[in-house]
Amino acid sequence: QGQGVGDLKMAASQYEFTVTVSGVRLEDLQGSLQRSVFKDKAWVNFDFGGFKHVRSESRVLESVTRFQWTTHFAYVAHDGEELLTKQLRMSVTTKPPREQRRSARNDESVVVGDVGVPLWLCAAGPAEHSLLVRGAADGKPVARLYAVVGFEQVSNIAVEFQTLSCEQLVPMKRGYANPLVDVSYSRYTFSRPKATVTGIKQKHTLNPTWQHLTPLRFRATYTEMINEWIDVNVQHHSKFDGYKCVGRCKLILKAILNDDALVRFAGPLTNGYAETGTIKGVATFKFLPVFAQMIGGVHTEKGVFGGVQVLPVPRIGDIVERLARVKFFDDDERPLMPRTRMLPNDDDDAAAGGGGRGWGGVHGDGDASGSYDSDDYSSYDSDGGGSG
Repeated sequence: QGQGVGDLKMAASQYEFTVTVSGVRLEDLQGSLQRSVFKDKAWVNFDFGGFKHVRSESRVLESVTRFQWTTHFAYVAHDGEELLTKQLRMSVTTKPPREQRRSARNDESVVVGDVGVPLWLCAAGPAEHSLLVRGAADGKPVARLYAVVGFEQVSNIAVEFQTLSCEQLVPMKRGYANPLVDVSYSRYTFSRPKATVTGIKQKHTLNPTWQHLTPLRFRATYTEMINEWIDVNVQHHSKFDGYKCVGRCKLILKAILNDDALVRFAGPLTNGYAETGTIKGVATFKFLPVFAQMIGGVHTEKGVFGGVQVLPVPRIGDIVERLARVKFFDDDERPLMPRTRMLPNDDDDAAAGGGGRGWGGVHGDGDASGSYDSDDYSSYDSDGGGSG
């Protein structure tokens, strides 16, 4: 991550995705498939760019054939070019009933048709696909394939706190406090205590400051992170009192995520409903995911309908030109322009807090400010989800 824009090879980057496939079904059977209803068995093959090949269970064809199969695995793309050039190929295969087979040693399976989705569109578009499957020989539609393909990038994220300070803490019963701070990712606060970062205890002060804490590290997707927070827990410790909570605060990630840029925050510490001091700090997020699937929406042979972009599409290689060949529509079928962004690659801009995802710093519980840049896209008539 963080390579120069236009560097198609992106040699220093590697993308890991968690992949789930579910909700597979066939509808609108035509041609040979329609003549095979209640006779032949069928299944769906999924080929992820030659990296992984999986298939559903076989079921007797019906007018609406639903497959109960699901799968889950990890996909690793070694560079950005792999996402741009490789496809998810989905093919429908049939075989006749056992009593109609000409040979017991040959199952006589036939690939009836297939359809492809570029991997970059799996990573940046909606998870739900509704596509026409076309025959391999004549290109005529043979069925409509529905599938939900989760393709979320997961990253090993690091949060570096340059400074973290508290002011006007409420003293303990002896009139002072020995504060220490615990910082954790909300999903692991109680389930993985070893993942918590702890600042050293400071004695007899109500205005402690911690410099350069150990980076907080965790694995997550971007879609997961925007529903989580960084939990900051300030405690008092003494041999007489043991450990007592002074106050906590939540750094809502949806408001402050900013890759490779300084984020400044400030707000109150609370214990229950009582305010027990204030906290402020400076942090940097490293190695954030650059891809995230849309929330909602469906990808069809005519384009992408509905849904909300969680992240603008990163400008790697010729992805802007590829986006120009895909139509995007809102829920009312009005054309949309998908948002794009440049990857963080300017140290001066990042140091100023203006790099990364185009968001400014956050103070207190305010909303992030800033905007994304977008391009004017032309449209085209897709022929089965676009080509890689």
